[in-house]
Amino acid sequence: MPVFVAIDPGITGAVAILRGGEAAVYDTPTTATNGTGKREYLAASMRDLLALVPAHEAHVVIEEPQVYTGRKVKDGGEKSGASAGSALKQGRGVGLWEGIVVGLGLSYEFVHPNTWTRQMNVTREKGARRVAAARLFPALAQQLARVKDDGRADALLIAEWARRRG
Repeated sequence: MPVFVAIDPGITGAVAILRGGEAAVYDTPTTATNGTGKREYLAASMRDLLALVPAHEAHVVIEEPQVYTGRKVKDGGEKSGASAGSALKQGRGVGLWEGIVVGLGLSYEFVHPNTWTRQMNVTREKGARRVAAARLFPALAQQLARVKDDGRADALLIAEWARRRG
């Protein structure tokens, strides 16, 4: 039986696992650093989470990061975006997830956010994606209730996108 695993690789991201009629979602394993309120990835726990998935049945989809560190707009001004440190951290998360997936021998692909949101008929608005995920996975609706649960919603929707593709 195929297992679809989807990863929203951000520091506040999540991993969704769909197998048959069962769905589960887990926050990206992280830890607080030095009392600053900032978080860091826990690579060993990330590996342990994916090690639960049988390699011969799994297909992993990792969302491509969309990082804007500031770009020009038509009038010559700057469009605000993430800080360079934030962009670096997001890139680190993608690299960690890809390395873990490869190390475990899981098949994988990347998907652009525009691709899966368009094909799942959801907007890029985070609240709408949480509502869509709760509708598709009512047993997990409680885990999608908070604004900060958007990583969970995205992971579930990406996993469903992968399942529909077969």
